[in-house]
Amino acid sequence: MEIIVIIVGALFVLLTTYFIAFRRKRTVKLTADEYNLLMRRKFDNYDLRSFLVRGDFNTTFEAFDHDRKTTVALRILDHSKIYHDQIVQQFNLKGEMLKFLAERYPGERFVQGIKFGTVKIEEEPRPYIVSDYVQGVGLHDILDRYGRLAPRDTLEIIRQLGESVSLAHAQRIWVREIAPQNVLLTLNPARKLVVTLANVGVPFKSLPSEFSAEAKKGYYSPEDRRDELVDERSDVYALAALTFRMLQGYDPSARETGEPWNDFTIPLEPSLADEPHLRPANVETFLRTLTGLQSAKSATRLVAWDREIPRVIAKRVKMKIKRTDAEVIEQAPARRRPAFAPVSSQTKDRFIVSFLTGLFVTFFMWIGKKIEGVLASPKKFVLGLGVLLLGAFVALWYFVYSPERGSIIVKVDALTNKTPPEAVKECIVVIEARDEKSGTLAPVRLSSDYADSGGEGRIVLRTSRRGKVLVDYKGHFDRQSTLLTLTAWKNGEFMEGHMTKRLAADDIVAAFHLRPERTGMISVTVSDTRRLIRPGVVPPENFSLEIIGTGVSGAPLGSSKFWFDNTMLTPAGAGKAQTPDQKFTLESRHQLRYQIEDSATVTLAVRGSQNPVLELEVAPSKWKIVQPNSSLASVVSLRKRSSSEREVFLFQVFDEDGSPAEGLEMFLNGQSIGKTSAQGKVDYPVFDVEGFWGQQPTLTIDLHPYNTNWNLSKEYPLQRKENAREFQIRIADIRPDN
Repeated sequence: MEIIVIIVGALFVLLTTYFIAFRRKRTVKLTADEYNLLMRRKFDNYDLRSFLVRGDFNTTFEAFDHDRKTTVALRILDHSKIYHDQIVQQFNLKGEMLKFLAERYPGERFVQGIKFGTVKIEEEPRPYIVSDYVQGVGLHDILDRYGRLAPRDTLEIIRQLGESVSLAHAQRIWVREIAPQNVLLTLNPARKLVVTLANVGVPFKSLPSEFSAEAKKGYYSPEDRRDELVDERSDVYALAALTFRMLQGYDPSARETGEPWNDFTIPLEPSLADEPHLRPANVETFLRTLTGLQSAKSATRLVAWDREIPRVIAKRVKMKIKRTDAEVIEQAPARRRPAFAPVSSQTKDRFIVSFLTGLFVTFFMWIGKKIEGVLASPKKFVLGLGVLLLGAFVALWYFVYSPERGSIIVKVDALTNKTPPEAVKECIVVIEARDEKSGTLAPVRLSSDYADSGGEGRIVLRTSRRGKVLVDYKGHFDRQSTLLTLTAWKNGEFMEGHMTKRLAADDIVAAFHLRPERTGMISVTVSDTRRLIRPGVVPPENFSLEIIGTGVSGAPLGSSKFWFDNTMLTPAGAGKAQTPDQKFTLESRHQLRYQIEDSATVTLAVRGSQNPVLELEVAPSKWKIVQPNSSLASVVSLRKRSSSEREVFLFQVFDEDGSPAEGLEMFLNGQSIGKTSAQGKVDYPVFDVEGFWGQQPTLTIDLHPYNTNWNLSKEYPLQRKENAREFQIRIADIRPDN
């Protein structure tokens, strides 16, 4: 029995050794947003297939384009940047520049097939840039594998890259993104190395973050890091820094003070000068300084590109991904390696394999002894079988009847001009799990380190110093019909944010970007600035204000609140409210107070009673709220109606003989609209047709001139007919004695 166990253990160890030593997959950590996008798969007309590379502002995925029926590279702006207007504008500008270079220089110098735009994912805008997929590898993958390259390989890469940069300079475009991650290596049909520039930079007010500035310190020129003007000599610095990285195995920023230049790096010294005027004037001059590398001798082996590029691509296909809760994962710069290199990865693998071999052999020998003892005694055999069945029952119960469980992570950031966005601490977060059909709370237990819902599906928490809330959930419920409603706000500082997600995944990640709260007052004065009220002109009896609050994107803001003369207005829709009717009194003053998010727009519209000559207006009618506690002023006044805005209704009266009735005064809802002409007609201008029919118009006619025994006629309700503007009334139908 022991021999059988040892053989099984040995086979297991051999398989383990094979997978560790030969089938080991590279593991890449993804942010929560990157992981969710990849698991979601669908992005507009694209199917995401795998992660490719991460930049400062965006992540690139391999995707399939259903419209073009081909594989593409899809860059998606990071979730933490989508509400920063400047970053979104710069990202779109990058797309325009890449598209211009691709159309200007078709071929292999620049990535081709550029398309950019914005799609909505879970009601959030996600800007993206699409390009043709290059069947190759990034220079950073090669440097991660080899550390450094031979001078001849370095010269070939820099020569091709420099030619692409020169073409961009010819169009007055400074690349500013010359780094290993933005250089693609592929093979042409002749199996020769081809270098493609995958990215260009655009001027930002500052580098993305302190960590990014440190990571790219070796490639950004000193004037670029100081936010000064850049030109082609800045790209010369970046090309020289990249050459240094390939030759030495670490970034120029890791050079020690006073470190001497060696035979390979001496030609790079002028190009890496801090002052731009000390560098070569253009890329062509810089490339001529590197001709000595062609014949330089080095212990570093040349790379067999026709074998190495397919090998790296194959490893990327086997890559594993790992989800993290981090919102940003930065790439550290390449540093100088220590004088005594650590143990190589191959040595580590051999040690691990040897250790596991001994461990598993010992374990299976112990198991063999235990099994031999159990089989020797019937009682022990029955007991062991019972334990085995009990374990199988427990496992079956766990997998079949165990409750649904997972975690909810809520991140709250302040949507201001600061980059990266600041976390909002002590922010109130309300999480509710509700049944989609009935709207009642679902039987879900929500719990955190500080609170527990007790199974009612609702919990209220406050964010930590990092602006986060972590909640575990558990319960027996239908994932597909359970909605998660999340609300976040901070009284007096940030406006309320709402979000709804389906509780379909084990881990739910939600990110709020709250704008600061702005409060203030708009003073509303009623005035006749044009002096239109005079004898014979009847002003409107009353008026009301319609208030609409919209965000930066133009969408209504449901969280906005308004008060009119210290009375809170009831919402009349998303971001909309209307005041009660106010008496139209000249020089009267009213106060409209608001509570709305920063950079929002408050739009005013005035409504008043029907008047055929005058109409109401409010000016200014739009206010952009950017200052806290600001006091603004608008005026409600009168203006003449435009004749082009009106429609004329015609009323004609006939006597009992069928002839036109002349000289009869006509009243509409009790208000005189004139006397009938010789043709028995009265013209009535209507400026608001919907408002006219909304008041249920009724005609009455003074019949005393027609018959001295009669006074007012019976009421004649007007019936609305499509496109009907003429009405004929017969006295026989409205006689008061009928």
